[in-house]
Amino acid sequence: SQKQLADIAQAEATVAQLQAAVARQEAIDAELAAVRTAISTRQAAQDDLSRRQTEADALRQRHATLVQALENAAALETAQRQMEESIAARQAAIVKARDEQTVLHSRADGLKQQSELIEASDSPSCPVCEQPLTDEHRQELLTRYTEQLTDLRNRYKAAQAQVNTQESQLQEEQSLLKQLADRLRRLPRAQELDEVSRSVDAVAVIVADLKAKVDELAAAPEQAATLESQLAALDDPRGRMAVARAATTRRAQVEQEQQSQSAQAAAAQEALSQVDAQLGAFAQLDEQVEGNRAALAEHVEAHQTVLAHQQLAESHAARQADMDRLAELVAAAETSATELAGAVEQARAAFDPADHARVKQAEQELTNRHTALQTQIQMLQAAQARDQEAVAALQQVQRELENKEQQRKTVDEQEKILTDMRSALKQAGPFITQTLIRRISDEAAQLFGEIMQDHTRHLAWNEEYAIMLNVDGNERQFAQLSGGEQMSAALAVRLALLRSMSNIDIAFFDEPTTNLDTTRRESLAQQILTVDGLRQIFVISHDDTFEQATDNVIRVARTGGVSSVG
Repeated sequence: SQKQLADIAQAEATVAQLQAAVARQEAIDAELAAVRTAISTRQAAQDDLSRRQTEADALRQRHATLVQALENAAALETAQRQMEESIAARQAAIVKARDEQTVLHSRADGLKQQSELIEASDSPSCPVCEQPLTDEHRQELLTRYTEQLTDLRNRYKAAQAQVNTQESQLQEEQSLLKQLADRLRRLPRAQELDEVSRSVDAVAVIVADLKAKVDELAAAPEQAATLESQLAALDDPRGRMAVARAATTRRAQVEQEQQSQSAQAAAAQEALSQVDAQLGAFAQLDEQVEGNRAALAEHVEAHQTVLAHQQLAESHAARQADMDRLAELVAAAETSATELAGAVEQARAAFDPADHARVKQAEQELTNRHTALQTQIQMLQAAQARDQEAVAALQQVQRELENKEQQRKTVDEQEKILTDMRSALKQAGPFITQTLIRRISDEAAQLFGEIMQDHTRHLAWNEEYAIMLNVDGNERQFAQLSGGEQMSAALAVRLALLRSMSNIDIAFFDEPTTNLDTTRRESLAQQILTVDGLRQIFVISHDDTFEQATDNVIRVARTGGVSSVG
């Protein structure tokens, strides 16, 4: 038991000696855990930095692409405007050429009719003077008509070639314009460039923060290596203290057993002292029997021996029982101590410091990994929140894009409707023109007959805006008419135009009766005054035909080279 106590005391001394080392180990462990957490945080930051740098590169590339695309958009819009202007110019040129063709065709038809009438007639009349033609004059007129027809055909072919060229180029330019419009529709918007710019700035801030964090934790791996070396040098004082502390837990039990044995020994000593006290009561017997010593001299030694051992012999059984009980206690204590020593040795044999260190290191690494994962989860959650915001923004952009796409479809449909309407109007234009010209021509013919007081001659105003007069089946050009006929025909057409198309309620007539006889002047005056819708009519004339029907007459006289109102 003394050996056990000595071992326990040695273990307690070991525990006391290892206190400082254990405290140092715990401090290093805490510092190492923090450093390992920093390493995990740094690794997570590096991973996030790599991902963010890739994202930043992609955003910068997208930004450059958008800038280039928007720069191209300005050039495309300029090209589109130029192409639209060119198309409008070509369409106008085509219309002009077709109008010219129509005029040429009408004039050619008139010449052919005149030629056919002259050739078919046995006694043709002059279309100008209406007198019979001589053979020489007839041949000369046919030759002139033939030359004019040849010239008209050549001009018609040239106009047709111009129309074909313009239409071919128009188709090419319309195709190019459609391609330009498609390219412009596919180009990004300026708002998208602003959004990408904001994303580039935001990612740049995140990258800068991550770089700062990585740089701040750059020394963590070296610190971890230093701390691990310090831990290895300490040789796991915590484990050794645990072994020593386990041994010190036996002190109370061993001391209790020792106290029990000491109490038993004290009880035996007490019994022995009582016996000694009882024997002390007979200490005077030596003096009392001194006188008898001589008589009993030869027996005194034997007598004293009997007396001296008689009490001891009487207490032998009790003392033997005490000794047997103490021996049993000692044997039990020794057995328990042996078992405990065996258990301690067995525990020592089973304990593997290296395995214990590995387990502790694995535990620490798992703790660090858990901390790093928690940090990474927080960073990923923050990144997820940012990504969700970006997704929400993109979804908003998608909705706006869908709205714009729907608007584009609506505009396309409207454009198609307008195109169809333009095409229909363009196709209907000639028919409308023909109808309107026919109505004006009929009105002009009626007015001409009333002015001339002769309805046997028929005035016609054709699609080439040329005035023709049919006299007894012969078509006469405006240039072939007499002065009075030209004035009457021109006024008839103008009056018909005023009645049919004009909203103007004021009209000016300058010398309308030139080359007309009295009857025709009066008829013309009557027709002019009956034009519907005119609020005010001004007639400038040297003729007094209109004086009877006018509300106000202003006379201008010229005297000595000076005009004056009289």
